[in-house]
Amino acid sequence: MRYIQLNKMKIKTHNIFFAAVCISIIIAFSPALAARAHYSFYLNGPSISKHFDPYHRQFKDFHPGIGGEFYFYSGRLLWGFHGHFMIKDSRNNSAYWTGFVVGWSLGNKNKMWFEPFIIIGGIKKNEYNGGKFGPFALPVLSVGYKRIGFNLCYIPKLRRVTYPILLVQIKVRLV
Repeated sequence: MRYIQLNKMKIKTHNIFFAAVCISIIIAFSPALAARAHYSFYLNGPSISKHFDPYHRQFKDFHPGIGGEFYFYSGRLLWGFHGHFMIKDSRNNSAYWTGFVVGWSLGNKNKMWFEPFIIIGGIKKNEYNGGKFGPFALPVLSVGYKRIGFNLCYIPKLRRVTYPILLVQIKVRLV
């Protein structure tokens, strides 16, 4: 396998390629789809996480990464696509997830907004599915003011994850 060395982290080149393809698809199709509905495009940035185990007492794990969200709005219903590439997770491995989004939009995009939704798709993370790409569903609460927002994700205790995790990710609305 080919790797790119970034500080002390090794990133597999196929992970970077996958993230680039997902973001390119969102950007390429957004003008054609935008003419038909109300929509928003978000650029996701880094995140921090809180692991609810005896050794992590605060938000301290910083995860550099980049991603995108593209949503259509039909009244209060929102649906679309979410993709994210994390350069470094809590165990210094790269990870990515992508999937379809279904949820609700509450509030006003020009003021305070609140969007609970679920991402249903695939994830590649070493702790899940033996490190292979596999299915997942992630509940997310998105809150923000005007163009700046945060995704709050709660990952419950699972078979291979021995403690729950709270992830907070910053995002910026571009359109």
